[in-house]
Amino acid sequence: MTNSDRYEWLTRASQTWLATVATLLLGSVLTVTAVARGPSAQDLSDDVQREGGWAYKTARETDGTLKSLATTRAVEDDIWLVVACDANERLEVALVHGTQFPFSIKSLSAMKLWSNQVPAVAIEVAALNDNVIGINPIQAQSIMPRMVRDQNLTVGIYERNGASHEYTFRMQPNNALASIRDRCLRL
Repeated sequence: MTNSDRYEWLTRASQTWLATVATLLLGSVLTVTAVARGPSAQDLSDDVQREGGWAYKTARETDGTLKSLATTRAVEDDIWLVVACDANERLEVALVHGTQFPFSIKSLSAMKLWSNQVPAVAIEVAALNDNVIGINPIQAQSIMPRMVRDQNLTVGIYERNGASHEYTFRMQPNNALASIRDRCLRL
């Protein structure tokens, strides 16, 4: 059974789009030493902007629709939280590792998100490839509006063998999420 069969919420188009945009945005961000270390404006490519620990981009497609992406690096590792709003105003959220996660993402048994505003909640995820974990957009849509208001978001990833991995993302300041908040989170 493939990931797309197991996760009805993750359509083939959505899976491809999220993996592609996550990789493209992350590739743009990784052209600098690291966003967390504060690259200068000239270090970032022309189409990627920076605010605090966030790198972000909004692009207008030829048909006039907007696609917005934002990413921030985890405090602990080369893991990035990627938040995107597609042309259909659908929220997409993923965790992306710069190369490959330090564990087999095929061995995931559970993932939880929490912050000061949101108690720990189990999230349905799908491994899109060795370095991208997609989060169920329906669940993301329900909890992200509260989480973007908080200082930190913590992600707990749990393997079947009992090993756990926690990553903390600094959510503030996040004016970088303005286009995503306005179009996809309706804040």
